[in-house]
Amino acid sequence: MRAITACAASHSLAQPTSLRPPHASLPAVTLAPGPKPGSIHRLHLLRFALLAPMLSPPAVPGLPGLPVLQAGAAALADPVGAHLPGERPLTAVLLQTLRECQVAIGVYPPFAYDASGGMGRGTVRPRPDGLLDLDFDPRSLVIPSIDSHTTSVLGVPLPPPLSIAIQPLSLSGTLDPATGSMELTLDADFLFTAGPLYKAPPLHVHSLLSTKDGKGEALKANGSARLAGTATVPRTPDGALNAFLDLPTEALAVLSTHLTFV
Repeated sequence: MRAITACAASHSLAQPTSLRPPHASLPAVTLAPGPKPGSIHRLHLLRFALLAPMLSPPAVPGLPGLPVLQAGAAALADPVGAHLPGERPLTAVLLQTLRECQVAIGVYPPFAYDASGGMGRGTVRPRPDGLLDLDFDPRSLVIPSIDSHTTSVLGVPLPPPLSIAIQPLSLSGTLDPATGSMELTLDADFLFTAGPLYKAPPLHVHSLLSTKDGKGEALKANGSARLAGTATVPRTPDGALNAFLDLPTEALAVLSTHLTFV
């Protein structure tokens, strides 16, 4: 078994959170009756808190660019396929998410997102055209929540009452071992809460994360890669959620990952 690392991050979610192309359609979202007026008021206060840095920028301007993890010169000079285990066919892959990630949605400034600790295990199947099919077990997928512990806006932690839990439903795609090009399709439910007083029903999002995105980077011999993608998040029947996220709107996601093939 030989390990291959893959790190993907981009400075461009709109993909989160697709994240998917604007022309793709999202399944209909059925939400429970909206929250009480007091909950809507609290969400408006949180929205103002998130937008305040844009109105009064801090002394340190802007969000620092996402660092690009550097591979050794020798590794970068070799084709990716030369570093995949060649003694026997690949059968499994372990994906781990890393620190240097980013999410953005609508009018809000980009969020710096630490996704370290996330992971998923999947199978690898060769195709006649030379590509590899990657299919991850949904039961093994873990993506850290977007909250005050993992996410900051212009260096300021996300307001603690706000949390967005991510429940992956499926993750699959393809890898070209000759070029390092990789595309993964993520289906997930996003669960928005603002403390104990407001909890939105799941918002389903279909995301396409690709190294071929303008901010993406193909999988290199040392395993580093950058996956990025954008998507349109539609309006929902929940008025408070529409107002808080300014739906419909565009979302961006940039994800750094580490892949190990066996």
